[in-house]
Amino acid sequence: MPIIIGLCWVDFAKCSSQFNQTLESNKTSQTLNLSKKKSQFRTQEKVVQDFEQLKIAFGSCFGMLHFKNEIFKTIRDYDPNLWIWLGDAAYTDDVAAGVYQSDNSMPVDYVQSQFQQTLDDPYFQEMRSKVQVIGVWDDHDYGLNNGDSTFENKQMMRKLYLDFINEPKSSLRYTESHRGVYQDYIIYHEGLKIHIVLLDVRFHYNEDGPNDRLGELQYQWLETILRENSDSDLTLIGSGVQILPERYTSYVEQLGHPSKERILKMVRELKKSGVIFLSGDVHYAQFYQTKCESFTGYNIMEICSSGLSHYLKQACPSKLENFIEGHTPKIFKDSEIYMNINFATIQIYKKFDKENLREDVLVSLTIRDEQGFAVEERVLSLLKDLKFDSTKTRYSSMCTNIQSKAQKILMFNRLIESFIVDKDPQFIYQFILLISFVWILPLCIYDYSNDIFKIIKSHNPDIWIWNGDAAYTDDVSYIGQRQLFVALINIKDYQDFISDPVRKPKVIGIWDDHDYGINDGDKSFLFKQQNRQIYLDFIQEPQDTQRRIQNDTGIFQDYVVKYENISVHIILLDLRYDFDKQGKDRFGEKQIEWLDNLLKIKTDLKIIVSGIQVIPDNFFYNEQMQSENKLLLFDLIAKNQVSGVIFLSGDVHYTQIYNSNCESITGGYKMYEFVSSGMTHHANIFQYRIQDDAQFVTSQLFSEDHIKVDFNFGLIKIQKSFDDVELEIQIRNLQDEIITYKRLSLSKQLKHYKKNTEYQQMCRLIHTIIPAIFIRITAVLIK
Repeated sequence: MPIIIGLCWVDFAKCSSQFNQTLESNKTSQTLNLSKKKSQFRTQEKVVQDFEQLKIAFGSCFGMLHFKNEIFKTIRDYDPNLWIWLGDAAYTDDVAAGVYQSDNSMPVDYVQSQFQQTLDDPYFQEMRSKVQVIGVWDDHDYGLNNGDSTFENKQMMRKLYLDFINEPKSSLRYTESHRGVYQDYIIYHEGLKIHIVLLDVRFHYNEDGPNDRLGELQYQWLETILRENSDSDLTLIGSGVQILPERYTSYVEQLGHPSKERILKMVRELKKSGVIFLSGDVHYAQFYQTKCESFTGYNIMEICSSGLSHYLKQACPSKLENFIEGHTPKIFKDSEIYMNINFATIQIYKKFDKENLREDVLVSLTIRDEQGFAVEERVLSLLKDLKFDSTKTRYSSMCTNIQSKAQKILMFNRLIESFIVDKDPQFIYQFILLISFVWILPLCIYDYSNDIFKIIKSHNPDIWIWNGDAAYTDDVSYIGQRQLFVALINIKDYQDFISDPVRKPKVIGIWDDHDYGINDGDKSFLFKQQNRQIYLDFIQEPQDTQRRIQNDTGIFQDYVVKYENISVHIILLDLRYDFDKQGKDRFGEKQIEWLDNLLKIKTDLKIIVSGIQVIPDNFFYNEQMQSENKLLLFDLIAKNQVSGVIFLSGDVHYTQIYNSNCESITGGYKMYEFVSSGMTHHANIFQYRIQDDAQFVTSQLFSEDHIKVDFNFGLIKIQKSFDDVELEIQIRNLQDEIITYKRLSLSKQLKHYKKNTEYQQMCRLIHTIIPAIFIRITAVLIK
């Protein structure tokens, strides 16, 4: 009786009452009355003095794929007067599907849950109770990756976003639903007037037309509010995407030359002093500058801060900044890239200019790391650096032509410069690798298929076991998850296999984290109930089974198969639904009780299936069953005197055989574990020769053979041999070659002998203390 197993299929002031926000009559501008904070402040000029300072903090990109940290604790301690969201305050679209779907928007319940996750961050709550919060969206909190004006759900998202930032329902921004969520704010501070302008780069974005981000209605509004506030000392213009840099490639979104040119022209014609651009989106931080004074009569600075909870190098190869630098013309650059968790601050204060005997205003722009330390800082003088000078605008046409008509030349020149002038050995490697990452790897992860089911079908199995990660559904709602499972079911080779009219194998399965719905997921996952039903639909679980009816527990299940006087008990463990990370328990009480009762059932063989590894302890690379759960499982097997137990597992994107290496722990025989993982991808896609590293940090106490990294699936053949039952376990690759093999006899190798349990305590030490010592020694060696 052949049984096939598989895993990792991929197809794919300090009191909130002081924050008065009131509307001036007949105007769209909102006036913010912020509490004043007196403190010491040190700039790069080492000026220290007491003053009433204004502190503004801003950032973007929080919570993608459930990344979380304590960044808002740092921001809370920084104690700003104002916090500005500059896009992607929550990832309300299906991030994974955005790689290969043009519409990755999600239903309203998912959107609300994502906004709520941000609001539920305890440190954000503390900051929000003390600090005024304003903001504007970018694509992911707009609800659609790279979304534009054609997005059908933009009105729904408009209301949800404004509710998220607690916009007053009486404001024009809330009531005027025909326009985007652009808004401006006035702050009066120490005799200064600060004008904050937040641009909406999504609602009116015409991607298919002249690549105009703002739309005519927003341009008219922008010109009006800039003209009305011509007396502003400082104007901060915020955008969800970068404003100044222009790249010929589209890897990083930007405002685009038509929109940028129109804004700069507006600043020049209105003779606006004190303009600074703020931006986000890109998952790194950097300073930019116009580098051509005639654009606006002075050089305008842009500070970009992105990556509150994650940054680009977490998802992409190391030295990724080489690629970003390599296709960003140096004409815009004013600092190196900072590619790590970050936020930005603006501190505004007065200083007496002794040289010219006059009072000046200094603006400190700072990129800060996760601990709040300054990474890059620029201190600008309102009179020296940000003062409009009409005599400097004479070459404005030349500035415009350089950047509009020579865009491709600038881009090509930057590439040549990286290869020849910089002679950066990393750049050409990263350029090729990142192109592969952006265009090829998504195909491998999200839309990759091979001939593996043709090979599996040729072996005519009676049973097919999904052993976790049948689809990579992370960070999607139940609609997105269902689509990914449907896509898998519709693969022709898989359809031919499961609907074979002759054999028609029974399909059963258990999930692991990626088809559960969240990476390394546990019992706290919000959508586990919805995803439970979807997964059971995927494996075609009958509607009248206990697994369907008892829907308040995990999807653990068992099957008894009888074949030619052989009884085989298949037990599927759910290590996600009730997983308590704090308590280090993967089972939950109901599953433990269920498992204890199952092990009392007498059968020839028991195949226990787990989405993650059971026997080994390898804490560096992979998840595995907690030692407490592992010992509990072994104790139940020993207590019930169970013979014929083997384990099947997956998760790790390679194959290997393990054994318990101590007969007494379960009743006089070694238990074996067979790992099969990587049907459409394997570990070496992500790290070169990972088997060497993984082997190094996996205790040799449990390894039966070396790790094999290849596309693979498992095949178990069970047959009667005289008075014995024999098992043949094979792991095969895409060429249908056997890469791992083991033959076991029930009577000789898997038989329970009570007399062999006398060293059970010593065995328990082998599975707890010794691996822990090994891991600590390994950690020291690695350091």
